[in-house]
Amino acid sequence: IVFFVVGWSVAGLQISVAMVFAIGIIVANVPEGLLPTLTMALSVSTQRMADRHVLVKKLSSVETLGSTTIICTDKTGTLTANQMTVRELWMPGLSVEVSGVGYEPEGEFASAGLPLACDTEEQMRGLLAAGATCNNARLLPPGGESERWGILGDPTEAAMMVAARKVGLGADELSARCDRLFEHPFDSARKRMTVVCNAGDENVAYVKGAPRELIDRCTRLRTAAGIQPMTEEMRQCAHDANDRMARDALRVIAVAERPVGESDDFRDTEAMERDLTLLGLEGMQDPPRPEVAAAVNECHEAGIRVIMITGDYGLTAEAIARRIGLVSGEGVRVVTGHDLETMDDGALRAALGGQVVFARVVPEHKMRIAQTLQAMGEVVAMTGDGVNDAPALKAADIGIAMGRSGTDVAREASDMVLTDDNFASIVAAVEEGRAIFDNIRRFLT
Repeated sequence: IVFFVVGWSVAGLQISVAMVFAIGIIVANVPEGLLPTLTMALSVSTQRMADRHVLVKKLSSVETLGSTTIICTDKTGTLTANQMTVRELWMPGLSVEVSGVGYEPEGEFASAGLPLACDTEEQMRGLLAAGATCNNARLLPPGGESERWGILGDPTEAAMMVAARKVGLGADELSARCDRLFEHPFDSARKRMTVVCNAGDENVAYVKGAPRELIDRCTRLRTAAGIQPMTEEMRQCAHDANDRMARDALRVIAVAERPVGESDDFRDTEAMERDLTLLGLEGMQDPPRPEVAAAVNECHEAGIRVIMITGDYGLTAEAIARRIGLVSGEGVRVVTGHDLETMDDGALRAALGGQVVFARVVPEHKMRIAQTLQAMGEVVAMTGDGVNDAPALKAADIGIAMGRSGTDVAREASDMVLTDDNFASIVAAVEEGRAIFDNIRRFLT
């Protein structure tokens, strides 16, 4: 506009000539090699990212990634290896250590370093059988191209299948025990899954899920001496055992059962998940990826905050966050999904200003977190893998989907895809983004 006004009023040019003069001046001030240089630099950078397990869908995302100030990441499979192994069992009055590595169905069970008594072993078999029956995972024996045991399905369920197989309860043995009649699938609102099975002359509902929610639905518990009423003291013991295992960074699943009478409607979810008998808890280890701690440290040194957002129990999430260096010292706040729903925007901003871990959240909460951070002036990268993660991936400045475990919907909504589902790959992509930004700035100056 300035050049147009100068040409028209000062030089006395006609309006059409003044406009051509202004456009010519603007074009002359833009380096001729800028556009091809920018395109080539972004293209080379995306190729380097692909070599580091990051597929970029939009060239413009590379520059945005370089200016990222906060990475909001899932825990399971991104920060951790997503290879669950049952390490501890808790039953009323007894804790059992479980040995073994990965999905190999080999290991031993001991209590305080001693073999289990016969009645205790039978109690444990009941717990493991129920957990493996309320289950949709499969174990894949070595064969073909694989020299190790593999899984088909959810890693948490697979870990429970492996633990059952260690005491001789394989798929054939479980099928012989009972036939499945109906299933109430897991959902994030109930935090439970239930199957109704015919076990000979009776029907039984087996339930597994989040300990805090499931324990409170139990009115009885199974001990080595038989079924006993659930006292408040024993209920607190179960909660304490859950918290203790969670502080040891174990993911804990509670397992319960109830008989189904002839007059009961086993299609009624609420009816099948009340008045339960607690069988015990299974604590699973999902170790952090070896390279994650170093990657988190690189983020901190580069001035990038990393915030964990997970559906896991708060104590488990905090334990993993401390182990990999996401948080440290005092003043760490664990905000649950329930807390988020009762927080106003001001309270959420205050929480995001300090050391915070988000636990027991659902995908819908992730979008609110991303939008609040953006309102605080942050450039947000958000990871996700599920269908319901798509709005959060779209809302973030950079949406990052998982290539292995992610759904097609999440990959379509994202700006880039991790082919190895590894947090360290995000850090590598940010590094490339900052390098390209520096290269472009050098060209302009």
